[in-house]
Amino acid sequence: MFKNLVLMFGLIFSSLSYADENINSRKIIDIGCHVNDGICYVRLDGPEFGSTLGCSITSTNQFRFDNANSVNGKRAFAALYAAFLTQKVVDVYLSGCTSQGSPQLLYYHVH
Repeated sequence: MFKNLVLMFGLIFSSLSYADENINSRKIIDIGCHVNDGICYVRLDGPEFGSTLGCSITSTNQFRFDNANSVNGKRAFAALYAAFLTQKVVDVYLSGCTSQGSPQLLYYHVH
């Protein structure tokens, strides 16, 4: 009985959890950062995304990252800005939400 109860709760909570999203082969159409708080945003072409992440901003073409002032954030911005300037295609993996409720960048690939 206890095993069945644990299994039932596990299935319920797993269905309530949000899925990460993999966005493939998109071009960056807009990129920028907020001056005061180190939040950068990237807008991609193609269909909207973000509806499965559980963020307050759901369907959008924009993801953000809060850590633009960190070493890794600066690297991410530089790589994504270079992709924007050279019109390269990017793949991004989004997980969770930023402090502003937007889909949050976890990792990216430029090709």
